[in-house]
Order: sequence, then structure tokens, then C-alpha cells
Amino acid sequence: MNLFSIVPTFQRYFPGCVHWLNLRAFRGAAVFATGIAVANGCILPVPGATEKLYYTALAGAIVAFSVGVLSRKKWLSSLAFLIAGVAVVGFHRVGGEQTAAAIQQLQKKQVHITGDIVTAPAPKRDRFVWLLKLREVNGTSASPLCGKIFSCSSMLLPQATGTLSGTGCIVSPETRKNRYDFDEESFFRANGIAGKITVDQLLAATPSASWYARVAAWFREQVITVLKTYPDPDHRALVRASFLNEKAYLAPEIKTAFRTSGLYHLLALSGLHAGILLAAVYLLLSLVPVAAVVRHLLALGTLWVYYLYIGPVPSLARATVMATVVITTLLLQRKNYPLQSLGLAAIIWLFWSPASLGQAGFQFSFLATFGILTLHPIFVNLVPRHPHPAVDYGIRLLLVPFSVSFSAFCTTLPALLWHFGMVSLYGFVANIVGALLMTGGMWLFFTGLLTATLFPAISRLVIHGSSLFLDALMAVADRSVSLPLSSISLPVPYPEILAVFSLLFIMVVTVAKPARRKLVLWGLPLLCCLVPVDYLVRRASAGVEVVCFDTGTNRTEVTAVRQPNGGTTIFCNGDAAAVNRVVRSSVLPWSRHLPGTTIREIFTAAHGKKSRFGNRMPATGVPVKEDILQIFPGGGWMAPPCTSYYAVSGTIPEIRVTTGNAQVLCRGNKVSWRSAAAAAIDSGSAGIPVVVEMKGKSCRVMSFR
Repeated sequence: MNLFSIVPTFQRYFPGCVHWLNLRAFRGAAVFATGIAVANGCILPVPGATEKLYYTALAGAIVAFSVGVLSRKKWLSSLAFLIAGVAVVGFHRVGGEQTAAAIQQLQKKQVHITGDIVTAPAPKRDRFVWLLKLREVNGTSASPLCGKIFSCSSMLLPQATGTLSGTGCIVSPETRKNRYDFDEESFFRANGIAGKITVDQLLAATPSASWYARVAAWFREQVITVLKTYPDPDHRALVRASFLNEKAYLAPEIKTAFRTSGLYHLLALSGLHAGILLAAVYLLLSLVPVAAVVRHLLALGTLWVYYLYIGPVPSLARATVMATVVITTLLLQRKNYPLQSLGLAAIIWLFWSPASLGQAGFQFSFLATFGILTLHPIFVNLVPRHPHPAVDYGIRLLLVPFSVSFSAFCTTLPALLWHFGMVSLYGFVANIVGALLMTGGMWLFFTGLLTATLFPAISRLVIHGSSLFLDALMAVADRSVSLPLSSISLPVPYPEILAVFSLLFIMVVTVAKPARRKLVLWGLPLLCCLVPVDYLVRRASAGVEVVCFDTGTNRTEVTAVRQPNGGTTIFCNGDAAAVNRVVRSSVLPWSRHLPGTTIREIFTAAHGKKSRFGNRMPATGVPVKEDILQIFPGGGWMAPPCTSYYAVSGTIPEIRVTTGNAQVLCRGNKVSWRSAAAAAIDSGSAGIPVVVEMKGKSCRVMSFR
């Protein structure tokens, strides 16, 4: 019996939701992702991971996945996909622990490595970075690390392709020190990278003997030759980033302008660029009288060859999988449900890389596509039909780009706020114009690439046209710097706000058409009212929060004290460059995830000496003040972690921190802080005990209770 047959009202008002549940791949993808999220949040690392455990988890994932695909019962299929998601995380985690254990044995040791270069070396600061697939470690291919991909860096420039031998150190990716820091370990795991290798010496580099490698090397030479015909180096950098995924050559001001204008995704190899390539191939094949099957096969083959040439770029891989699913349904002449194809592509990708679920690239790719597939038809149908066909066609032709851009913006807004805390208002128009300009510029680049060998004069002419498109694209991006409020910074919404937003979105896109208008008229005002009410309720119950950030060294300390009204003071000590790095990478993301937080003051511990921070901290632009701490005899600035805390009320608010035979006392609404613990007091919280939570080197004093 259908679960919703007992709720006819639900079926009548939300037929779209029932349709989603009938799409096996889409429903399975949602449950599969839920299983992965549950496993990531609940499953602890398995100690002593063995190969037997790895294959057991893999077999369990395959069996559960097969049951989910083959079962006709929705509840059984959903349960199987949920179990498959948990099992997939299990075998990936076991495999990752085996790799980490093998790296740990070689850590800080000089090793001899041999491997195949996967991506061309690119400059990064004073070094070159590239991906390497290991073949041998210390002369043996039996190491568990063989066959894994590593991120290599060296001050020496290796060749672009082929086999590389050298000596260096293998290290594991860095774990996240603070809650909102960049998590290199998760990023590497999501991209299939096992670790890092610092290559100190290049012993030998030989070109690959395979025909494919020779063709790839020749094609790269052709691309570089055509790129050199661009008169402006910024244009060369744009095409190099968009076609070869080499963003290291972009000037910092270009990155800033594109990021501010909301066009930065045009610089990263993604589904848009795969679509531009496919559209160019279909346009070229439309000029040749060939069968539709041949066109589909040639277009799909071109995309896969391009993916194999570029290498394991996750965004391009997701686009390739999605395009393969869609084109395959066209080849099989099956009815294509776009959401079904989206769900199948998500399952395939998450099965290979479940860690991608928490990465910005995966979320933006699938949320934007989901929004375009669900919201875009609704927005287009809101415009009434014009009686004249030509006028109606023109109106809808102008409406479609705005509708697509706004649909993608609505669904990616939570991810944008979570990962970047910035919304580009200018991006609505900039994305429409920018996508058209990028398409024109890349199509002319493709034409110049095809005609470079036989018709060099034509190639130079079309490259000049491509430069005009790219110049206009850069002008669109630069405009955002001069426009007021082109981008605004917003805090991360509270979880309950995100839950209500998601529920309202699902209701709007699945509700029956007659009731949609009423739902929007009531739902949006309620959501807008809920945000300030929830914010005020949270603020009313808030206390003083003190966070002692893990800086990775005992010589640098950074502590943030957040008052109930959101005003935050930063206390820091140590090297100015190190403190500024911690503030930029840890404190600012932390403050962005707490709505209403404003950094008002920054104090530095001068100890009677002149501070080296200057008048303002570059990361925040907030004025820096010097603060003199009184440290009692028997202790020191780098005292051991505090063991007890006393908030003493009196005429002057003060705090006394006791650690063994050392005491630290601060008066006048100042705060004392340590490398592993901190406590704070102000005039409104005197005499209230301090609640402390300790974890590793970091300490969080969540509130005064």
C-alpha cells in the first residue's frame, strides 16, 4: 500500500513530493546522502583497521546498494540506501586509516619515490605543486601507498608529463585545529589525495612511453602555443584557468574582482565549462550530416577525452558523470527525468567520494542544478503568455537567463553563507552577462585551437575576437569593485532558520499550482519574521563566550571574548604575522558563524615593550591596543594549563586564574588568557561560575551560568 494513500490531502496539495518519492534514483540519492551525513557525524574512527575489515565494509555497501536499486518497495529501498551510505563511509574510513598508518611509518623520513605525473606543475608562492600517482616507494611497489595520488611540492620545476623519480618526505594532510578552520584532511579525502610529498631532489624524469601520454603532451604544446598569441597576459591567465584548470597564473586583483562580483566560478573548471565544450561540439556536428546517435557518441567521447587529459578534477568529474547519464538516456531513447539523472549522478559520485558531501564544490554543483530544475519552470510560468507569438518568444528569451540565475542563487544561498559569508547582489546580472561572454570567448578559443596548424592567420584573428570577449568579461568583474553594496557580508543562519527555509522551499516547488501563490504569500513573511525573532531569543539567552584558539605553537596565543550583545574583543600575544594569520583563518570564520558578532577591539600583550602589530590588524582593520598583564611571581606567560577558575566579585570586576603555584590577575574588565584555557568576566557577570570545555590544546568557555 502506498504510504500516502492514507493521506489524500497531502497527495492533493503536494503532488510534486509524491512524484519525487517515485523517482528511485533521486529518492535514493537523498537517503544515501543522509546515511553518509549520519555516519560522518556518529561513527568513530576504527582502531587497528585491517584489510579484512575494509573488504567487509565494501561488500556490505555493495549488497545494500544492490538491494536499494532492485527493491520495488520504497521503504526497503530507502533503508538499503541509508545502510549503503553508512557502509560507504565505513570502508572509505578504514582505507584512509590504512593509508595514514603507512604514511605515519615513513613520516619525517627521507624516502625515494617514483610515480607518474597526473597534473602539470603550477607555481605556488616560491614552489611548484602538482599531483603524482606513486608507483614505487623506496624501490618497492608493494607499499600500501603505491597507486595512491599525492600532492607534491618542490622548489625545482619538473616536466609537465611522464614519470618522475626523486627523494623527499611524505606527510599526512593537516587536521583542522579550530572548528571553522580550513580542513585540509577532509579536502584531500574528498579529492582522492592521500597525502603530501615535499620533493627535495629530482633524480630522474622520463617521458611516458604510452601513445596517450605522447598525444596529451603534443596537445598541451598546441594549447600553450595558441595561448601565447593572446596579447594580454591576463587573457592568457583566464583561458588557462578555465581550460587547463591552472589558476596559479591569475593576478590577485583579478581573483578579488571575480570573487566580489560572484563570477569566481567562471575561473574554476566546472560544469559550466563542460557545457560550453559540449555545446561547441554539438554546434560543430550540426554542420555535418550525421545521425543523432553519432553526434551523441562523439560529444560524449570528446568530454571524456577532455576529462582524462585534465586529470582528476572533482568539479569536472561531476559534470562528466552528469552529462554521461543524460546522454546515455538519449541514446537509449528513454524518457529523461532530469531529477532522476541528477540523483544517479550524485549516487555515483558519493559512492566514490563520500567526503565530498561536506565540500563547497559538491554542494554548489548539485544545489544549483537542483534549483534550476525545480524553481526555473515555476518562475517562467509566472509570466503570462503574450497573444503575439514573436513578442512572447522575445519576453521569455530575456526572462530565462534571469530565472536560471535567480533559481541557482536561491538554492545555493545557505551554502554561500556557510562557506563564504558573502552574497553578491551584483552577481544576478553579472552571472548572466559573464556566462555569455565566457561562452563566446571560449568558443573562439576552440576555433583558434582547431585552425592553429592549418590556418594560422584565421587562428590569430579569432583569438583577437576571444580577447575582446575576455576583456569585456574582466570589465564586468571590475565593475563590482566600484559599485556600492555589490556584495554584502552576512552571518551564517542558525540551524532552525535553515531547516525552515529548506521546508518552505520544498513546499513551494512541490505544492499544487492553485495553492502555490497563497503558500508564498504566507510563507515568505513568516520566514522573514522568524529570523529576527529567533535572533532576539538566542541573544536573550546568550552568555559570555570565551574561545581560546589553537595556534599550533606555544609562542602564540589568540583568545576571543564575545559578550551577550555580540561585541567581541580579541586578546593576542606572540609574533604579529602568526597572530594575524590565526585571526584571518580562525577568528573571522568563527565570528561569521555566530550571528550578530562584531569585533570591536584587539588587545596585544606588550609586557612593557612596544607592540609590533601597528595601529590596525590587516585581517580585520580593527584598531589594536596594547594591554599590560600583571603576572604574579611563580608563574609566567607560558604557564601550564589552568586547573581552576574563580570569578571574584568586588568593587572592581576582576578574574583570578589559579594554576598550581601560579596566579594571573586582571582588573578593569580585562581578560586573562592561557594557551590551553581561558576565563572572562565583565561588570554584568561578576560572581557567576565559569563553565569550561577542554579539548586537546584548545579550550572553549561556552558561557557564564
